[in-house]
Amino acid sequence: MVVHAVGTRILSCGPQSDRRLMARRPRLLVVDDKPNFLALFRRIAGGELDVLTASDVAEALALLGREHVDVIVSDVKMPGASGFDLLDDVKNRYPGVEVILMTAFGAVPDAVTAIKAGAFHYLTKPFDPDEALALIRKALEKHAGAADRPSARNESVLIASSPAMQSVLDVIGRTAALDVAVLIIGERGTGRDLVAREIHARSTRSSGPFAAMKCGALAAEATEAELFGMGKGALTAEPAARSGLLHEASGGTLFLDDLAELPRTLQERLLRALVDGTEDERADVRIIAGASVDAESLVADGRLREDLLYRLNVVALRLPPLRERTQDIGPLADAFLARSPRRAPLTLSTEARARLEAFDWPGNVRQLKNTIARAAAISPGEEIQIDALPAEVQGARIATSPVDLATLPYREILAQSRDRGSKEYFMALLKAVGGNVTQAAERAGIHRESLHRLLKRYGLRAEDYRPK
Repeated sequence: MVVHAVGTRILSCGPQSDRRLMARRPRLLVVDDKPNFLALFRRIAGGELDVLTASDVAEALALLGREHVDVIVSDVKMPGASGFDLLDDVKNRYPGVEVILMTAFGAVPDAVTAIKAGAFHYLTKPFDPDEALALIRKALEKHAGAADRPSARNESVLIASSPAMQSVLDVIGRTAALDVAVLIIGERGTGRDLVAREIHARSTRSSGPFAAMKCGALAAEATEAELFGMGKGALTAEPAARSGLLHEASGGTLFLDDLAELPRTLQERLLRALVDGTEDERADVRIIAGASVDAESLVADGRLREDLLYRLNVVALRLPPLRERTQDIGPLADAFLARSPRRAPLTLSTEARARLEAFDWPGNVRQLKNTIARAAAISPGEEIQIDALPAEVQGARIATSPVDLATLPYREILAQSRDRGSKEYFMALLKAVGGNVTQAAERAGIHRESLHRLLKRYGLRAEDYRPK
């Protein structure tokens, strides 16, 4: 399976599309809040590359959700999220895309951190334009080499050692060939997109396109154009008419993630297109939808139309969070280690593996993947020790057997129970407020500084609970 651009969208298609792929010019995305740098890259690279630009990380991520990009050049320091945040997100969602970060003169620690985090290389401002273009060309060469490796579907990690995930794969196997809508319910980081691609790959539509859209990534007007298309001049920056994803995914699958984030007016229009749309809107496409909470709750909250839920909830598939499938943690970690760019094979020490399996993983598989990538980058030897893991993972308490409990003093048992209950409380609190520390402190009735100390004590990070 290969990936290519059709019009202005990214669609995964079968081998018959290779000829169209070869005709596409490489595409560069430049992210910087300074217009002069955006103009500089248009000038130096526009002759041989398609250059896209974004002024901040949010705009870049929204663009990546709908456009194919080969290489990204991003400034590190920008208002809002940083270039490191963008790098982390890109390596999670689009591992084949190469990222070059721009740092201020003399910021060597930033450059080293960038490469350890997965960046292709870095540019130190001010830089020579010819050197920048040469570095981009090298990144493109690496990206082209990655495109020749097995497809993203073959590289995806759907480990099923646990009964919970075995049940998921069983549902995928039984429903993939049925040309019906599927609703995937799972917390962020559980792999809703991987499951959607797996369903498509096993379906009778596998030779057709696979398109994906995050429903809350764009403003309402842009979301409507993305999904349904628009006529020439409908938006100021749009020079020509273009079709929407409903038509571009015709004959294949359309994955609508974060379905409840779709504006209500567009939910109604989507329903009409699926049920009795006009000939212009109707399309031969299988819909797979994704949501982070039970759909019935979204309907009760007024965020999702009940009639649209009935249409899309033909098959409901719940993805268990990583804390409910601890048997998969070790195999997942091994699978991520196998992909490490390190030449020598890496393994986990017994203690490191035990800490991984004891941690709660609020960020689910995505957080585990980042943890393994970091540990692989900083480990000096061929075995990852516990000190290569983040502090919160190192502090995970390993379950004590009943025999061990009997050897402990009563006060120690009380302390362990209190710590376990407190940690569970703060995890629930952070989840309820979406990682907002101020709101969490208000609900808990304590000062922000006290909450920060407690979160550190229990190995919890507020950012792991914030929407991504």
